[in-house]
Amino acid sequence: MMTNSSSKAIEAIEIKGRSLTVMVLHIKENDPRILYPQLEEKIEEAGALLGSSPVIIDVSAMVEEEQGALDFSYLKRALQGADLMPIGVQGAAGSQSSRIIQAGLPLMATNSKGPAPRKVTEQKKEPYTKPPQPEYDSEKDQPAASNVHPPPDTPPLPQTYSTAKVITQTVRSGQQIVAPEGDLIVLASVNAGSELFAAGNIHVYGTLQGRALAGIHGDTTARIFTLRGNPELVAIAGDYVVNERMPYTVLGSSFTTFWTENGLRFTVLGSFDPGI
Repeated sequence: MMTNSSSKAIEAIEIKGRSLTVMVLHIKENDPRILYPQLEEKIEEAGALLGSSPVIIDVSAMVEEEQGALDFSYLKRALQGADLMPIGVQGAAGSQSSRIIQAGLPLMATNSKGPAPRKVTEQKKEPYTKPPQPEYDSEKDQPAASNVHPPPDTPPLPQTYSTAKVITQTVRSGQQIVAPEGDLIVLASVNAGSELFAAGNIHVYGTLQGRALAGIHGDTTARIFTLRGNPELVAIAGDYVVNERMPYTVLGSSFTTFWTENGLRFTVLGSFDPGI
């Protein structure tokens, strides 16, 4: 059994600010005897600074085997018990994806600016030289009639169907709805204190007051739609905006949120505004 002095000798976690209101919890040790006492101590030291704040869990400091020994479900409950809001996990190995999703946490890109641009190598243009034309004998080179076949018809493209999860009842405070393979459609309101996660788009045909995270696997084309929005937080592919940082012109209105390289943008539905 480890003593308190030995648990303090090993630094298990470190908390860093990623933006004004969103914190990143860097997990460096998976031993619960070391991790959770230090977590409690760090939260007490931070005091009101962390109160009810969204938190991203970063496990990039651990190798794949160490990540496999970390109980993400228990960690999530511990953070929620400390009045924090875990909104995703970044830096995880691919083998941990299913465990993280089962724990009700989305996977978030380490680089919040989206995929890195491709490097384009400029090629020097060479002057065009017409290739020599082969001699052609119309009788000798004419293919036999039996060998001439019309090109086959192009087969029709297979029809694909998007996987969507439909919720018909109000999503109440404390509830968490996850659509890991497609869109999430809510035909009612989403109360404050609830969470929506979707691999694709999120549609709320009611009032959105909770947290909505779309494109949880890194899809930057995902969008969030709501008929009336005053959400606590919206996120797309790892980029997020909390309520205090949203444009006041869209709060209480029907709007959509989409990802750009410069951050999330908001557009009032029915307007021609390209986004603010």
